[in-house]
Amino acid sequence: MSTDTANYGFTKDNEDDFYNVNVVNANLDKIDTEMKRIEDESKSFNEQVTDNTNAIANANTKLDTHIKDDVGHVRYAGTSTGTNAMTIATDVIPVENPNVANPVPKTGSSFKFIKSDGTNTGAVTVILKYTNLGNKISASYQVLDSQAKPLNAGDLTNGVPYTLVFNGSAFFLQGSGSGVVTRNNARYNTAGTYELTVPKGVSKITAYIFGAGGGGGCYSAAINRGGGGGAGGAYLLASINVTPGQKLTIVVGKGGSGSGDVSQPGLSGGYSYVRSNGVDFIAGGGGGGGSGNSGGSNLSGLGGEGGVYNKTYVPPGGSYDNKDGTLYSFAANGLTNLSERLVSFGGGDGAYFTNSSDGGGGGGAASDLSGGKKGSFSYGGAYGPYATNIYGGPGGAGALYSASAKPGNAPGGGGGGGGYVNNGYVGGANGADGRVMLYW
Repeated sequence: MSTDTANYGFTKDNEDDFYNVNVVNANLDKIDTEMKRIEDESKSFNEQVTDNTNAIANANTKLDTHIKDDVGHVRYAGTSTGTNAMTIATDVIPVENPNVANPVPKTGSSFKFIKSDGTNTGAVTVILKYTNLGNKISASYQVLDSQAKPLNAGDLTNGVPYTLVFNGSAFFLQGSGSGVVTRNNARYNTAGTYELTVPKGVSKITAYIFGAGGGGGCYSAAINRGGGGGAGGAYLLASINVTPGQKLTIVVGKGGSGSGDVSQPGLSGGYSYVRSNGVDFIAGGGGGGGSGNSGGSNLSGLGGEGGVYNKTYVPPGGSYDNKDGTLYSFAANGLTNLSERLVSFGGGDGAYFTNSSDGGGGGGAASDLSGGKKGSFSYGGAYGPYATNIYGGPGGAGALYSASAKPGNAPGGGGGGGGYVNNGYVGGANGADGRVMLYW
C-alpha cells in the first residue's frame, strides 16, 4: 500500500505494489512546482535586497548632498552682545573641525542675528561662542561691507536683524539689515558746528531749526535810559532730500551777548542752519537790543528786531512800534522752487526802554505754528503757539527795580535789556543759543 512523504506529499509505493507511471509523473509535477516556487521566491528576495541596497545608497547620497547644502542655509543665531566687539552665542553654526580649541566656521556659512547693546560707533568684529561645543570660541573676525571695507558708525542699528556670511577669513554684511529704517533723531542744543553722516536707508530728513536770540542793550546813566531787549530767533521747518552716507553740516547759532557798554548795543544772535549739498537751510538770529545812547538819542534803547528766514538783523534795528514775529512767505520772495523749505516764522521783537531806567523785555522765539511774541515793557515775550510740541524759548525779562536783566530761554529767546538796579546800572542779558533737530 502506497504512502505520502511528510513535506511535499510525494507518493511512495510499497515494495509489493506494481510500478505505476502516473504516480511517478504526479511526483515529478510536484517537484517541478516546488522548484519553480523556490526559484521565484529567490528572485524576489534578491530583487528586494537590491532595491533596499539602492534605496540606502540613494538616502546616503541625499544626506551627503544635504550636509553640503547645509553650509548655505541661513540660520538664526540669536542676539549679539557688545557695541563694536560683538560676541554671539549659538549652536547652529557649522564648523570645519569641532575638535580644535578655536573652531573655524565653514566657509560659505551664514546666519542671521539681532544687533543689541547699541548701534555701532565704528568698525565691528565678531566672536562666535559655540554652545554645542562646550562654549568654545572662535577667533575674532572683522565684519566688512560688500566692498570689503570696515563698517562705519551707524551701519548696525540697535534692535535690527542682520545677515553675515563667512568667506574663510572675515564675515560680510549682507544687504542693509531688515530693510526697515529705524526711526531716529539727532538734536543739537549748543552753539557750534557739527557733522552728521546720513544713515543707511534714509532718503529724507525733517529739520526743525531755531536761530539764536539777541542780547539785551545796556542802561545809560547819562540819560537815565534802559537798554532795549534782544529779539527772538526765527524758526524754519525744512524737508531735506539726502542720500545714505552723505555728510550734513549743522551749525547752531550762538546767543548774542548782552551789552555792558553804553556805547554799544547787544550783539545779534547767530543764525542756525543745515547745509546739504551746498544748500543752506537757515533760521535767522534775533537782533541785539540798543543801549541807552547807542545810535544817537533818537534810537537809544530800541529793542532788537526779530530774526526771520535767512536773515539776522544788525542792531540797532527795531522801532518804538515793536511787533510779534510773522510768517515768512517763500513764494513772495522768489523761492517757489525751493519746495523743501516748508514754513518759517520770525522771532518777536525786543521791547524798547519803558520807564526811564527800566530795561526792555527780550522777544520770544518762533514756534512751529506762529511767530514769537514781542517783549512788552520789561516783560519778556512768550514763544509762539505751537502745534507739534516744537516751540522756541521765551524772552528774558528786562532789568526792573531790584532785579537784573534775565537771559533769554533756549532755544532762541532774546535777552532782557539792562537798567538801573539797586542804585547801580546793569548791562543787558545774553540771548539764548539756537537749536537744530533732525528727524528721520
